[in-house]
Amino acid sequence: MALPNNHPLFEIHVDTTTNSIATTPLACAVVSPIRGKIVKVTAVAHGAFTTDCSVAVAIITAPAAGVAPGSGTAVGGSPMTLDDTNSAAGTTTSMVPTSANFVNEGDIIVFTPSGSTGTTIGGTFAAFIQPA
Repeated sequence: MALPNNHPLFEIHVDTTTNSIATTPLACAVVSPIRGKIVKVTAVAHGAFTTDCSVAVAIITAPAAGVAPGSGTAVGGSPMTLDDTNSAAGTTTSMVPTSANFVNEGDIIVFTPSGSTGTTIGGTFAAFIQPA
């Protein structure tokens, strides 16, 4: 079976998880290993939830040691939404950024879920980065 989208072999995939996307949402982050352009972000729920889950995606410039990272710049098109209709483990969504999607090596990509309800529903988030 052919893949729906051809992804170059040099594209980098980074991912992170959170223990909660629902009632008590917890943000999670991953460090960009390269300088490049975020071409897609995705989200996967680890269980059923109610009310759509909005996931804000932001890029935070690599902070100096001992300095708080700040809030960063929202990735264009953010937030993406996990739809609660028939939600279950494996419910997915993805977004192709429209702007503000360039990262440098060491920058932090932050995923912040909100708006959903459910008990102990984790989530996995990923960013696809093409080298600059």
